[in-house]
Amino acid sequence: MSLDEPKRFDAVLTEQNVMFAIDNDLLEEVKPLRIDFIEAGGQSGFLLTPRDELPSISPLQEFD
Repeated sequence: MSLDEPKRFDAVLTEQNVMFAIDNDLLEEVKPLRIDFIEAGGQSGFLLTPRDELPSISPLQEFD
């Protein structure tokens, strides 16, 4: 996640006066998407949670 301007093919969402931009293709894979602002241990940030569990990614293999 990064802070930048929306790109041409981004979906733009506004919630409580905060604008979020997300790649349309990514949004299609994870929607519906829940966005929460959390504060814990002196830190804060956004937590993005898809409704459905994402497919697991196999661990990287070590190469000789």
